[in-house]
Amino acid sequence: MLRADRPLWLPAVLLAVLVSGCVGPTGRVEQRIDDAPIGRAGPIRMTDDPASDLQRRTQVPQADNNASATDSELHLELIGNMIDQQQYYAAIAHIEAQRMSIGDSAMLRWLEGDARRRLGELEAAEQLFVSLARTGYAAEAQHGLGLIAAKRGQAAKALGHLQAAVVSKPTASEFRNDLGYAYLSSGNFDAALTQLATAAELAPNEPRIRNNLILLLLASGDARRALEMAENSGVDDAGFARLQQRARQFQSASTRTPRTLQ
Repeated sequence: MLRADRPLWLPAVLLAVLVSGCVGPTGRVEQRIDDAPIGRAGPIRMTDDPASDLQRRTQVPQADNNASATDSELHLELIGNMIDQQQYYAAIAHIEAQRMSIGDSAMLRWLEGDARRRLGELEAAEQLFVSLARTGYAAEAQHGLGLIAAKRGQAAKALGHLQAAVVSKPTASEFRNDLGYAYLSSGNFDAALTQLATAAELAPNEPRIRNNLILLLLASGDARRALEMAENSGVDDAGFARLQQRARQFQSASTRTPRTLQ
């Protein structure tokens, strides 16, 4: 197991990917589970998965004709954009309208659950996610349940759901990022490295994952490599200072919390 006073080894290949691939505004703080990036409109989307949010949102049920399928696809894309722009109430209204038009679907339940979770309607969102257990959105549902558990402070339960999401969709970088952050928060630095390094290689252009890796390096005591990564990826001094402050909280947690899952 890693200790906070022992430098964290990071693969050279991963570092090269991060240095060459990380772009975007500077000064972004680390991402907690489901935090929105600073300077970026809307909540975090799960667009790093090869089957992206937009693709999933437009996988409409079989329609009677091409025209109705196109209309439904456009409507679902509109709903997804509303959620991205934090227009959650409007998105739910359009979900209800879409149900009247084409009937209920797993995708509509997932979209509604996502919107309600972001509104803080956790019980309603939880019921919707649970209903998706035997659908093609089971992985997304597990991810959503993990975020709900994390919001409630149920760390062990959150880890269980996030682990299930990663098992169901191993290439979804968003799932691995959130699982890695959960491990990092619990002081399990070794497990966090596995998840965050994998997420970074799956999505080398994602600043959220990069910042979580910097946090991990700082929390494990490897300040030199953390600073090198921050400088090479455009994190400014103020942003790096905030990451350092957050890392100290992780170091405290690692001394209090068992580093293996029970």
